[in-house]
Amino acid sequence: MWAKISDLNGNFLRQTKEFIDFSWEAKGLLGSYGDLFITNSATPGIPFIQLSKKVAYHDGFLSIKCNENVIIKKYLFYKLILDRPKLIKMGNGAIFINLSSEILKNWKIEVPSIKIQNQIIGIIEPIDLIKNNLLIIKKKIISFINKLQIKKTNERNIFNSITTGKLNANAAINDGRFNFYTCGEKILKTNNSSFCGRNIILSGNGELFTWIYDGIFDAYQRVYVLKERRDFYTTFYSLNKELNNLRKRSNGAVIKFIKKEDIFSIEKYSNSHEYILKQLYTFLLKIDVVEEKINKLQKKMILLLIK
Repeated sequence: MWAKISDLNGNFLRQTKEFIDFSWEAKGLLGSYGDLFITNSATPGIPFIQLSKKVAYHDGFLSIKCNENVIIKKYLFYKLILDRPKLIKMGNGAIFINLSSEILKNWKIEVPSIKIQNQIIGIIEPIDLIKNNLLIIKKKIISFINKLQIKKTNERNIFNSITTGKLNANAAINDGRFNFYTCGEKILKTNNSSFCGRNIILSGNGELFTWIYDGIFDAYQRVYVLKERRDFYTTFYSLNKELNNLRKRSNGAVIKFIKKEDIFSIEKYSNSHEYILKQLYTFLLKIDVVEEKINKLQKKMILLLIK
């Protein structure tokens, strides 16, 4: 497996979208189940634990090995989550911030006794298990949706309007009031609010991600905000079913992107399952809300328990 930052699910890596030749073993960075890593460029300072058997990494990742007689790996993992803003400030680079291995080597922290570390881990770690169970439920629902037998209708031009966001990536702030959709899978926060109501959202660069959101939010300049003509959930289903075709039609030598005409060409599926899709997608959205609350709770616990 070949890791990219977009493969991360929160602070864990469970699977990757791409794979690499076995020859990488002799020359590159390889990780095993349970290894601790941190991103060091583009989106630096994200600590994560690998939860798959063997993964290859490029130079945008650093492997962290710790002396577990002094500091337990899971405790260090939580500490890295807490101190990410400090580490980013220590980074260098005019355009993209880089987090060098030297910065991490010179990073000084207070380390409690092994006994206290284990006690702290015992309080925080069960939340990771809850998050993992929610992820399993989400995957099963998505798998069920993908297996539904719904026919195409030959109907195109299924969106009433297609609008792009206007913001740059620097509009994101940690404690913003509103969701901020960019071309990455993770939903960020901002204090800008250009859109409201129920919308379908599609990232226009790179991997291509989709979201449903009903509320106030804003979007990056290469993100499309879509208003359906009718059958909201069937339209969202149709978009997701056609994502692979959109990826194949995307343009760009370095960063792939799609155009409005690509979106207008999407073929709609029958609305025979509109009610079922509404229930399933609504349940997925409720899981997202629960996950966000759990993440906030875990961050507060880390802040409270770890210096």
